[in-house]
Amino acid sequence: MFHNGEEESDPDPDPAPSTNGRKPLRNDDFVYVAPTHAYRLPVAQASRYWRKGMRAVFVTDVPSESLPQELLANSAAHRETWAWYPNFRHMPNGKREHYTEGDRRAALAPALAYAMLANPNLLAPYTNVPVPVHELEAGAGNASAAGASPSSTGPSGAVAPAAMARAKSGVRLSKLIAARSAAALSAMGVSTPSLVAAVEQAADAVAAKSQEGASKEQKAAVVPEKDPFQWMLLGDDDTLFFMRGVKALLRDYDPQLPYFISDSMYVGSRSPQPGVWEMRCYPCHLPWGRWRRAGSRRLMAGEKEPAPAPGQGCGCGCSTEALCKKRFPGVNETRCQTEWEGPVPYGGVGFILSIGLLKKLAAVQNGDGLHAFEKCINAPEETCMSFPEGGDAYMARCLWRLGFPVTDPGYTPFGRYFGEILTPQLLYEAPRNLTQGVLPDKAMERWSTAVTMHLSARFLKSTKVAGLTIKYISGVYDLVGELLWPTHS
Repeated sequence: MFHNGEEESDPDPDPAPSTNGRKPLRNDDFVYVAPTHAYRLPVAQASRYWRKGMRAVFVTDVPSESLPQELLANSAAHRETWAWYPNFRHMPNGKREHYTEGDRRAALAPALAYAMLANPNLLAPYTNVPVPVHELEAGAGNASAAGASPSSTGPSGAVAPAAMARAKSGVRLSKLIAARSAAALSAMGVSTPSLVAAVEQAADAVAAKSQEGASKEQKAAVVPEKDPFQWMLLGDDDTLFFMRGVKALLRDYDPQLPYFISDSMYVGSRSPQPGVWEMRCYPCHLPWGRWRRAGSRRLMAGEKEPAPAPGQGCGCGCSTEALCKKRFPGVNETRCQTEWEGPVPYGGVGFILSIGLLKKLAAVQNGDGLHAFEKCINAPEETCMSFPEGGDAYMARCLWRLGFPVTDPGYTPFGRYFGEILTPQLLYEAPRNLTQGVLPDKAMERWSTAVTMHLSARFLKSTKVAGLTIKYISGVYDLVGELLWPTHS
């Protein structure tokens, strides 16, 4: 799991790694963060199928010792830590109920997660969450067996039985999909032995990756790093991140620059009209004025535009202040920065925050930035009519007012990177495509471009069904990915 000076395989490698000296992004460079609730823990923990050992921070409305302990039994094995923040059911003036009672908790999730992994005292007591005794004992025993010491930011050692269980689950899922595809081909009389062989080979490779990941998880040694992560994947507990697409998108981004990335946005209750769509940033490595078309051509051609080497990015100077000066010079410039907001990213399909943004956020107001962010989200001076509706709107508004606008990653001909390129329907139909001897439509482009999907679990019959759906989608995504980019053993 950790970098030990050895080159280790990654379960979701970048389809076209950078050649400019940057190390390819690995799952260990990310952390997944999501607000959740006790009854939705089966949905949140189903993210294990696509995370494949990636760390996660879940933010609930009560401390972890108040959660069902049977649901937390394997959290340490899956590198999950827990923060909490109380719900706010009513508006500050008490006149009406808020849009959703967990909105402020969802909005604070990135700050709480950063504090959990960087310094739990930054937002105590919400990040000083005691780990259940049975997890500490299991984690300590396993760390001792592996010759590692537990991390100061929470248990990250593996528990062998849980790791092996996940590996066996991955084997069963990939074998099942392959077997059903092959059986359907035979029943239909489709004579495509090469495809059958390819599907079976891909299933074997996916299964091998699951077993290899479990083995490495057992041997993982904790190596302190300067930053606890490079990128934060933030979304709902039913948001799926497709890691090949995530790594391809972020290939040329410098994580030390302040990035808040999304291309699925809507107009907020305090967004000025007209001109709200001019109040967003562009990627610092793409030239101003042609970034959308240039990015698309580069994507489609499989080309990689030169980007700054690690630590050499000087930034593009995009900030709330710069955007307000450009769009509203003069009398409205201050109002733009302190009263208004830019476009609001849609939280269901997720967004990505850089470690650079979170460090800069923590540093504002003489190092009290996380509390300033919390104060903004609790904003007692806000009126009923201007209250943001949704945790994503809370978060975006307060990041804007503290100086951090959203960055639009640019144009893609397949729709938005976040939430549109790979849909549930397309992934439900993928096995049928395989039974007909073809890959899903534009599979290469979609699998190397799609970043997220929102499952909308509340429309499914139960949280168990939602968790199984996440498992299925992750399995299909991995199987097609293995067909497109076979593992070289």
